[in-house]
Amino acid sequence: MAKFCGQCGAQLNDNATFCTQCGATIAPQQPAQQTASPMANLQQAAKNIDMNAIKDAVSVENIKNLKNKPNKLTIAVLAVLLVLVILVVVILCLIFGGGSWKTPINNVMDVLNDADGKAYEELMPPYYKDMADALDGIIEISDEDFEEEAENQRDRLTKKYGDDAEISYEVVKKTAVDSDILDSYNEASDVASILSSKKAKKYKVTKAYKVKIKYTIEGEDADKTDKTTVIVGKMDGTWVLLDEGDLPISTGF
Repeated sequence: MAKFCGQCGAQLNDNATFCTQCGATIAPQQPAQQTASPMANLQQAAKNIDMNAIKDAVSVENIKNLKNKPNKLTIAVLAVLLVLVILVVVILCLIFGGGSWKTPINNVMDVLNDADGKAYEELMPPYYKDMADALDGIIEISDEDFEEEAENQRDRLTKKYGDDAEISYEVVKKTAVDSDILDSYNEASDVASILSSKKAKKYKVTKAYKVKIKYTIEGEDADKTDKTTVIVGKMDGTWVLLDEGDLPISTGF
């Protein structure tokens, strides 16, 4: 880097201590300070954390005395822990809380492709099991019944398209259903709930979508590509199939 006299502007040698043109004294250059990287700053901050202070802040004694003798560090640590707990709960709800709106459509695919009895059972609205329990001794529905019906659904597909028939889909459009349609499903749910038990639990469809899909069936005997609209709804926290459209599946026994 070139060095210049601050008095007259003459160019100097890098190690010059005075100007050869005007004689002004040249102060030595200070080496540039290096800026610490974000990782270095983070590591330094971690070193500065007093773990003993944090442990003391969340001690039983400090928490008990929080109302009478507030400790700022105790409040801060508890707030961070609360945020972490909320994040964990949200993540668990997303993973195990009834799936997404695509879950019923994926279940249809699993039934038709793999004769999956569990997937067939999950297609049903939750009051369906209540009705079966209420009619215990008259109608009994077991896991084997769902497996058998899923196999029947698969058989109907393979008879038409071939033993190796497979169905797949892609979403074309998704729209929220009108409130009138939502009310009609809730009315049907109320009736089914009343029939299922004297102490009927009312299941409400809290959210529903019309989903336009393009589905393709490929088999050794025939192929088919078409579009249809299905309706999926969230009932009692679980996404179920409310209307299968023209998909080659029937719900119910």
